[in-house]
Amino acid sequence: MKRIALLLVVVMSTMWLVRTASADEGHFVRMRGVITMVGDGGIVLHTERGDVRIEVTENTHIERNGHRARLGDLQVRDHAHVVSRVVRRGDEKHFIARSIRARGE
Repeated sequence: MKRIALLLVVVMSTMWLVRTASADEGHFVRMRGVITMVGDGGIVLHTERGDVRIEVTENTHIERNGHRARLGDLQVRDHAHVVSRVVRRGDEKHFIARSIRARGE
């Protein structure tokens, strides 16, 4: 019985490690923070874990203060909730926004 329990722990741990190692590519992540930069191709979002560069495409749904908006309508200091897809390019992770909901003055 102890061997079966130990084997189960080993198998579950291995599955968790494999899933964690491959969880980046193609998965969606949610981030909240404050916009610190708005540029031609995206924004920088200051989160609890640091600054994150998020790319914006023509397919990104953007809202500001509850209304449909464009990238240029977002402002530094807006609070934002972002859903983005994780893409690997070489050794780096890139975040491509699926949606941005921002609130500001």
